[in-house]
Amino acid sequence: MYDDAKTRVRTAGGDSEHFSILTGMHQGSTLSPFLFFLMMDILIRHIQREVVQKRERFKYPGSMIQGNREIDEDGTHRIGAGWLKWRLTSGVLCDKKVPTKLKGLSGGAIVGISIGAIRAVLLLAGLVYVGCYRNKAHLHQSGHGPASSTTVKAAGSDGLADGNSPGLSGISVDKYVEFTYEELATSTNDFSIANKIGQGGSGAVYYAELRGKKAAIKKMDMEAMREFLAELKVLTNVHHLNLVPLIGYCVEGSLFLVYEYVENGHIGQHLRGRDPLPWSKRVQIALDSASGLEYIHEHTVPVYIHRDIKTVNILIDKNFHAKVADFGLTKLTKVGSSSLQTRLVGTFGYMPLEYAQYGDVSPKVDVYAFGVVLYELISAKEAIVKPNGSVTDSKGLVALLNSFCIFLFSVFEEVLSQPDPDEYLPKLVDPRLGDDYPLDSVRKMAQLAKACTHENPLTRPSMRLIVVALMTLSSSTED
Repeated sequence: MYDDAKTRVRTAGGDSEHFSILTGMHQGSTLSPFLFFLMMDILIRHIQREVVQKRERFKYPGSMIQGNREIDEDGTHRIGAGWLKWRLTSGVLCDKKVPTKLKGLSGGAIVGISIGAIRAVLLLAGLVYVGCYRNKAHLHQSGHGPASSTTVKAAGSDGLADGNSPGLSGISVDKYVEFTYEELATSTNDFSIANKIGQGGSGAVYYAELRGKKAAIKKMDMEAMREFLAELKVLTNVHHLNLVPLIGYCVEGSLFLVYEYVENGHIGQHLRGRDPLPWSKRVQIALDSASGLEYIHEHTVPVYIHRDIKTVNILIDKNFHAKVADFGLTKLTKVGSSSLQTRLVGTFGYMPLEYAQYGDVSPKVDVYAFGVVLYELISAKEAIVKPNGSVTDSKGLVALLNSFCIFLFSVFEEVLSQPDPDEYLPKLVDPRLGDDYPLDSVRKMAQLAKACTHENPLTRPSMRLIVVALMTLSSSTED
């Protein structure tokens, strides 16, 4: 969420796949009425702005090109470096003698009627959708629907769901507050630089004191609607101690998501800049973040794949417990699904070969990225580092050798393949730790990271096995 260290990448194609996920109709997932009507509200606001803007431009056909209304004899408008032929809906070329006022309804009346008609159509569609949604929920509750889609209400005020629930497909709408733009602007001093605490791939993040509580507000452009709806889709359905909770949202002017404020920033800030983290806290952070990922991989229906796990998306609270953040690139898939092809999104340095090269995505994509995070917790190095220490965004850890970069992946693998890795491992440990760490614990975490970053995704452990391994490691690690 406070991403200021890496470059998030996206391919140009594949939008239909992502949109189907966001609308909740992908692979059996159902979009709740709350998200449906929110999406309709955003669309209506967007249409209103577009219609008003076009109305101002269309008061006179020639005014489509502001500041240059020259019309040649054939009715062609001159525009910069070339010519643009403008035709009315009737197919007739604009005539320079066309009067500035058209007979019949005024522009304002046309705009009003158009927006009213759009609202009526969307309202009708919404009523039909809600009826279908309730009917489906009734079938599920009566035992006639798929068992994996059982509707479960979100838990109480603590924002945590029942850990024994097989899945979460329902939401408690009244838990999430719709804030006004004025509230958000006031709480952030008009989104001042002083309040800015991070810059993510889809927007800036600001510190706020909102209704007596500390909060982090992500401000997103309308172009980031996919990411906005993706985060709402996940965070209104999934609740866990190690996931950053959502407080509310706002859709006035821009798109805003309001999160619980996590006091101590992200892991990268502690590994490279602040006071060094003791080894025991590094193990605890690894366990916490693994627990959050294990929850969305193993205990939700559908399964969620984060697709952008990295140190800047793992936040640290005041007690130094970790919470996974930034679900804007999340992918939904069926339980038990091995892999599926999708467009490439994420961050260089954390992508496995099968994803970076072929677009194959599965929960093992998150496992690979988590392995890279483990290497960073050990060494405090960037995922991809040039010899001079600067980060490069052009390559990933999938490469074993590169004359311009040092890869943690290859360095650790070489050391772990030695007959006596303990002889070389201390050279890879964060030097700020000195000798204040148990070498046996470091070796075990490095071996776990190696398993996570295995080239074959089928060989990588599940997040459930990773959590078990880290629990064992944590219990044997003392302050």
